[in-house]
Amino acid sequence: VNNLNIQIQKGQFIVVLGHNGSGKSTLCNSLVGLIPHFINGKKSGEIKVFDKSTDSQTMGELSTKIGLVFQNPFNQLSYTTSVVSEELAYGLCNLGVAPEEMIERVNSIAKKMRIDHILDKHPLTLSGGQVQRVALGSSIIMNPEIIVLDECTSQLDPLGSEEIFDIIKELNSNGLTVILVDHDMERVARTADRIMVLDGGKIRMIDTPENV
Repeated sequence: VNNLNIQIQKGQFIVVLGHNGSGKSTLCNSLVGLIPHFINGKKSGEIKVFDKSTDSQTMGELSTKIGLVFQNPFNQLSYTTSVVSEELAYGLCNLGVAPEEMIERVNSIAKKMRIDHILDKHPLTLSGGQVQRVALGSSIIMNPEIIVLDECTSQLDPLGSEEIFDIIKELNSNGLTVILVDHDMERVARTADRIMVLDGGKIRMIDTPENV
């Protein structure tokens, strides 16, 4: 990506569009701090989350403010847990959340994501769609103020995709800032406040869905 200069306001629903290789995933990974903390490369400029540079914050600090759901949900699993409930609680364990609160949050998010019937299943026995729901749930359960979604419904059928988008839109209406990569233009036009079009690593357009 080159010469990106953007500001995203609290509570906005931003959709990022672009061809494969246009820089969408690079942008997502940069926003949550994976670049530069885990993914190396040449970097200049500054990315700030709540007016503080991502370079100066640890991934642990960032995880309480901004969450990411990967394009490939299988990359989101920790592969250290034996049941879905533990997978959902994994991030909370790392933050030292009290067990009573952890159980309450796991049950709440499982019901919201419609995976409460698979809490006792091993994560490696799940279908792609179920893994996608667990991946999204494991990010939302951290109660971030911003969530970045990189094609978060790629493994879901149309009905499942609509259910997930309803959840995301509801969270957005309650104040969650959403940055979403998606290709379903009809859905994008219906949900986005603003659309950012990337091409060749550069911003070609940022405007309302109607104008884009």
